[in-house]
Amino acid sequence: MPIQHSLWTVSGNPSEVTQGILPSEQLLEDMIVAEPRILSSEWMLIGRQVETGQGGRLDLLAIAPDGSLVLIELKRDRTPREVVAHALDYAAWVESLDAEDITRIYRRFQPDRSLPVDAAAEQALKKRTLTNLYNERPTWLDNDHKALDAAVATAYGWDDYSPDMPNEEILSRLLALNLERAERQA
Repeated sequence: MPIQHSLWTVSGNPSEVTQGILPSEQLLEDMIVAEPRILSSEWMLIGRQVETGQGGRLDLLAIAPDGSLVLIELKRDRTPREVVAHALDYAAWVESLDAEDITRIYRRFQPDRSLPVDAAAEQALKKRTLTNLYNERPTWLDNDHKALDAAVATAYGWDDYSPDMPNEEILSRLLALNLERAERQA
């Protein structure tokens, strides 16, 4: 089930902003390319509809001020699980990119502009891996990880879940859930 959010006016008497209907992911992509600040004023778009070589196309690719790559996959009417699966597949591919790959992607996206590449930039890029990012555990990643854990616990009906729940308890519950489902399928 897709996650729903509402926007509200800021005032002494807040009111919900009427929800519009986005006719297509393509329109949203066009809007972001025309005005990237919709996502972030710090990211620079470097690719659009990027072939991953794995049979898929990454909607948008950006680069953050610290040199990390930001994959942007637009989904409409998809469950969070499907979105996460797509993002993980693409993230694994993005992690394998080197400076030359990124330059090629950018040249296809902006053929009239250039992206400087030097040895220092390539070395910095090689250090930007999913494993290193996960081990560094920046606040935004930690917060997103906790939110995903909470969403999964809610989906499983674990009303008593907290981030402090011991791993043994979580694994025990997951095992019981899997055994229950296997029994129902048998």
